[in-house]
Amino acid sequence: LETGLERAVDNLALFTKRALAIAPTIVISCPLPTIRDNADFPEYAGLRREVKASQRQRTDLVRDFNRRARVATEAAGAIYLDLDEKSLGPDGLVSPILVKPFATDHHYDGVVYARLLQRSLSQLAMFRV
Repeated sequence: LETGLERAVDNLALFTKRALAIAPTIVISCPLPTIRDNADFPEYAGLRREVKASQRQRTDLVRDFNRRARVATEAAGAIYLDLDEKSLGPDGLVSPILVKPFATDHHYDGVVYARLLQRSLSQLAMFRV
């Protein structure tokens, strides 16, 4: 797992450097896991049904990746937008407001996430002026 995490961060750093060669770059933290423990999956879910890690473990892994991603992308010269704290609910997992109402859909609610991004990016722009 550690090797995969390091590789993912290294690949993000390389991608960020390439993006910076073209234009100023903002890297946004990865969304937190939305699938609750013991969730039922439809047939098309494939390998997702085989994941045994709890939502807490998966959240910790994503937050670890996001911390490392911040260091790597800022070292490359990019702006990093960390949404982890704004995405957490009171239980330390993803906020229920970000989760789609359909238990089998693991994506964030698009409208709520778009508002979170808009507010966060506008705050970021205010500090950069």
